[in-house]
Amino acid sequence: MINILLRRRVIPELLQEDCTGSKLALEALKVLRNPQKRQQQLDAFSRVHNMLKPGDQSPSEKAADVVLKYLQKK
Repeated sequence: MINILLRRRVIPELLQEDCTGSKLALEALKVLRNPQKRQQQLDAFSRVHNMLKPGDQSPSEKAADVVLKYLQKK
């Protein structure tokens, strides 16, 4: 979901047959051994969190605003 929301690959996605113990371990080691990669992922989580948090609106109000903005573009 993070990659979709940010429209770029930040977090590795290991789906279906690609989700093996060895591949998970390899991706975890990449993050553990590379502080810059770790920080990039933490920053991405923070950006997505800010995108999804309701702020001063309820989730339904925020969803309605998104739908209205989308419809106005059409």
